[in-house]
Amino acid sequence: MKDGKPVSVRCTLNLVWGDRHLTAAQIAAARPQETPLPQPLRTRFASTQFPRPFPRVARVSLAPDGAARRLIHRVEPQFPPQAKQADSGNIVYFDVLIGIDGHVQQAVATNPISSFIPQATQALLQWVYQPLKLNGQLTEATAVAPIEVPIE
Repeated sequence: MKDGKPVSVRCTLNLVWGDRHLTAAQIAAARPQETPLPQPLRTRFASTQFPRPFPRVARVSLAPDGAARRLIHRVEPQFPPQAKQADSGNIVYFDVLIGIDGHVQQAVATNPISSFIPQATQALLQWVYQPLKLNGQLTEATAVAPIEVPIE
């Protein structure tokens, strides 16, 4: 537009054939069926408000099943010896921010019911996921990560 009127512009278009860029509907249709979420996660997952991504970096939210399939390096929390003697634990869910390199950047407990949250968070920050691409660009992701912590 020039002075509010359309003008012709000479340009070159590069055409790419095939499904190189998929719409959200095409991506959703291509995803495998997910198993049902546990009750606390049915209404939401990865709800923590993380800082906005850098310009030109996309961010997607992974369902728990999708995140679990992409996990390539898991570090178990190092709890104190008295905590390890507990017969069973509680599942604490963490919202995690996965960077474009696949490393967990931030982890926030969604139900901080244990004093062992710092140890679980420290372990989560060492987790590595397979980097995610969307339309050929590396993408940040948010996901929910469950960790079993000892009952106190």
